[in-house]
Amino acid sequence: MTKEMEMDVDIETKIPHDYTIEHLEKSICRPLKKDEPWYLISSRWFSALKEYLRTRDEVKNPGPIDNRDLFKPGKSNILKTGIQEPMDMTYLPKDLWDYLKSAFGIIDSSHCIRRNVIEEGSPGKSRTMIELYPLELKLCLHGTKEDIKSRTFSRVSRLKDLEETMRNSFNVDSNRESQLWADGQLINPHDPSSASKKYDNTTLDEAGLHSGSVVTLELINADGSWPTSRPRFGAIATRSSKSTPGLCGLMNLGNTCFMNSALQCMSNAPPLTEYFVSEKHWTELNTDNPLGMGGEMAKTYGELIKAMWSGSHTCLSPREFKSAVGKFSPTFSGYQQQDCQELMAFLLDGLHEDLNRVKKKPYIELRQDIDNRPDAIVATESWSNYKKRNDSIIVDTFHGLLKSTLVCPECQLVSVTFDPYCYLSLPLPVKREKPIEVIFVPTTQPSQHDTESTKNGRKSRPSIKINRLMVPKEGTALDICNAVAKVVSESRELDGRIVNPANLTVTEVSDHRFSKIYKSEDSYIQLSDVRVYERLEDHISLPCYIREKKNGSHVLCGAPLFVNLKERTYEALYSAVKNYVMDHYDIIGEKVDGEDEVDSKQTASPLDQGSNQGDIINHHSSSSENTNSLCTSNLDGDASGDCYQFNLTIVNSFGSLEIGKLAKNKPFTAQNCYIAADFKCSLLERTEDDLIVRGNHLKSAASGKSVYNLSECLEQFTTTERLGEHDPWYCPRCKKQQQATKKFDIWSLPKVSIIHLKRFSYSRLWREKLDVFVNFPLYDLDLGQYLINNPKKDKIFYNLIAVANHYGNLGCGHYTAYGKNKETGSWYHFDDSNVSPATEDSLVSKGAYVLFYLRQD
Repeated sequence: MTKEMEMDVDIETKIPHDYTIEHLEKSICRPLKKDEPWYLISSRWFSALKEYLRTRDEVKNPGPIDNRDLFKPGKSNILKTGIQEPMDMTYLPKDLWDYLKSAFGIIDSSHCIRRNVIEEGSPGKSRTMIELYPLELKLCLHGTKEDIKSRTFSRVSRLKDLEETMRNSFNVDSNRESQLWADGQLINPHDPSSASKKYDNTTLDEAGLHSGSVVTLELINADGSWPTSRPRFGAIATRSSKSTPGLCGLMNLGNTCFMNSALQCMSNAPPLTEYFVSEKHWTELNTDNPLGMGGEMAKTYGELIKAMWSGSHTCLSPREFKSAVGKFSPTFSGYQQQDCQELMAFLLDGLHEDLNRVKKKPYIELRQDIDNRPDAIVATESWSNYKKRNDSIIVDTFHGLLKSTLVCPECQLVSVTFDPYCYLSLPLPVKREKPIEVIFVPTTQPSQHDTESTKNGRKSRPSIKINRLMVPKEGTALDICNAVAKVVSESRELDGRIVNPANLTVTEVSDHRFSKIYKSEDSYIQLSDVRVYERLEDHISLPCYIREKKNGSHVLCGAPLFVNLKERTYEALYSAVKNYVMDHYDIIGEKVDGEDEVDSKQTASPLDQGSNQGDIINHHSSSSENTNSLCTSNLDGDASGDCYQFNLTIVNSFGSLEIGKLAKNKPFTAQNCYIAADFKCSLLERTEDDLIVRGNHLKSAASGKSVYNLSECLEQFTTTERLGEHDPWYCPRCKKQQQATKKFDIWSLPKVSIIHLKRFSYSRLWREKLDVFVNFPLYDLDLGQYLINNPKKDKIFYNLIAVANHYGNLGCGHYTAYGKNKETGSWYHFDDSNVSPATEDSLVSKGAYVLFYLRQD
């Protein structure tokens, strides 16, 4: 609270002054305990809370807990899909949640979002986590699917608990035998020889259930038979006809297309598949490797590959393999869509450790003076040391060697290391720009070049909508200001209007409020509902909300605005807000019954002297029929009343908490306050046709390139780059973190080269997919030219053998695969359970994500 404001009320927070951000962090970072409740809080609200604790500025008081950011639009009790911590929300323990709720209140009980802690994974390799998205299952009795009950379950609940819940929900006799089906498959069959069922203790997750699954409870008939005669499939679904080895589809168990795609690519890598089909893995199993999975991953994968290449099946259900993967990696234990390449990396590493021929890994001391020796010596030593501890079919087939060079920008220390790699993750050389939509709000003071409309005897300027404004994907607010200024000045529709970028303010607007106001140097990553406001030279600019009276309290309405003031007086502020509201709103309805009249001593400006402040909203009308009509006369106030009256209130940045009122008898100097114009009536924002300007002409030639070559991606991979500020390197000479330069070079190549195109970009606050076309050869890919350990530039050719594809957007896309069958020499398309012939011209597409190349030996 600033000294320049005169407050009529004192804000008493229930948060003591010695309560700090450190107290918050300590509470949040406590260990998780199974079954305890935690609560979700919007990151936007929580960030505002921390800023309030840091400054103790009542303008930054976050007000009541507000989680509307986390819900689907229009659904106050359904979470958005894909929300993540800490980008979207933070988890709070119960005591902290209760404390904050008591101190600040909550806007609605539906904003109390409770989630429980669960434990998943196998004993000894389990992890404790908060279950953000419990399973929403549809339950019914067999033969009565018209009576479906929706229930929520934890994914670590047991099948016996699910069955018991269903028996109670449908009032099933406790003595009647039953069995459980899900999505057409029998998941917990009745066992007449036992009081319990074989899969009673299987979790819902392990059973393959996912949100939306239809679970059916089947009841035994009086004669001892079962209503359904469907076969009870085990882990493998078979077809009776013979098929070509390797041309075997994989059933989708629920968002497992990413796994199926990875398996089909690896299945079509001949050296690996021949190894498993010939059962060599049984002689090399390393069940005692503490870094392995007890040989279970290799055995389960081997069984699946043998079945796929037996020629006896046209489709298999990889349920046992999925269960094994989930057992050792909780990331893949659920049925959410995951990354195909990440599963490949996990699987290759797991197979390597399960098949590592080194039973006892020797200790090897790394030398510290490697930057003083020739590369050839260091590389040979590094590979030799690696092979002493790692020797398997995976190393033989997929591993090569990379040279990594780091240079300290301060002391110029050069650090060179040689590290094995199993795949190359190649960046796409696209210019990192993205199109956004911006609403540009000019000042209300017209000039001769402006496009204007006349309202209420004054000229007002329409907003300008800029479509496809190209801005850096990670930049500052000044980048947006510069882009807006350029579009406006170059637009024919605006007739050469000049905008100074220094006079622009970038904001994000949500639910009638400013969710963020940027300083010019503030960086952005994700952007939504961007509005850019113009300031006047030599003016101050104050953020202002419009609020109306509903159900006894003031609620935000319409779009927020910035008020430009030459003089820091109450009268100037009142007049500016009033003119804006008169230009953009109609007043409808009547003053709320029982409410006090507007206090003329508090709100009246010299412009309203002589008007009757008690006559509000249509009280000047002589006909009761016009009570709810639009108020379109006497806008500037006259003897019959001024319907455009309001109180000016100082509020917090959310517009949800009143702090005080501005003093009318002296200038104010505060610039970080938020103003609310509070009406005791209903307002209707006028719909105006904004000018529309297209900004796509700013798209540069580099960002507009539609086709890239794989060679460009390889060149980008070996380009020197500087480490980011959030990913520094510790310099052993400077003894501190440095943003060093880093360069990769390929030293040696494997038999099968896996090339991962980095279409998915992740950062601390955003995720995106780069959906561009990358052209790659099917034959004679020369990777020898990229080797630095190849002085004669000998050609080393590779042929394409498999492609993993991703279509669609993040989190909601679909994976397929192409594979070249080693038996027929032809290409095939694998789309879960469907296998079909493919032509070579269909292999190169925008969906290509992971490429498998086999060396021409």
